[in-house]
Amino acid sequence: MIRLHLADRFDTGAFADLFSPPGEKRAYKLFKRRDQNGLPDPHQKDHELMRRAICDSEIAAYRLLQSHPHLAHHAPQFFGHAPVTDVLDSEGRSIKDDYLLDCCYCMSHIQGRAEKVSGGREKLPHAASLLREFEQVGISYVRDCSAFFLCDPVHICLIDFGIEDRHGQLSEEIAMNGKLSEKQMARWSRPLGDSPRAASG
Repeated sequence: MIRLHLADRFDTGAFADLFSPPGEKRAYKLFKRRDQNGLPDPHQKDHELMRRAICDSEIAAYRLLQSHPHLAHHAPQFFGHAPVTDVLDSEGRSIKDDYLLDCCYCMSHIQGRAEKVSGGREKLPHAASLLREFEQVGISYVRDCSAFFLCDPVHICLIDFGIEDRHGQLSEEIAMNGKLSEKQMARWSRPLGDSPRAASG
């Protein structure tokens, strides 16, 4: 049973928060149910499903890396899909409704500051080469990834990569059709652990 506390959140992004419980050298990437800006979202359900798709893409990429140890060395150690049972605020109150509790995975907690890689492909040949290797094994979404130790060819460590650009694909579908297709809705309405990809490996 994994219960997370808001006090242990060490980073927050557009789609997910990162937690590291005391005494653990692990980080939990837990996806948000919605943007936490308090504004209404006319596409709330579609955006929720899109976040499920993004989480699935990232988990699949980490699983794929396990078959390529020389590349896995350049990513945090992956501990698998890690469904959460609850998230508590500073008063001990549950705020689990703010999160997609089944959309969480666990990895080693890398200390330091991550930098976007995209602008450094041409300036840093080792980073460009590493991104190409990720793409060649099937991790095609590396455009928005970041890295710890970006300038160190031996210890560079990539994060925020995926099998494919689910955000771009599904955002385009919402923009064109006003909503996700019934096929996409059916696919991503299931709990992540029930999907064939999440159940494998």
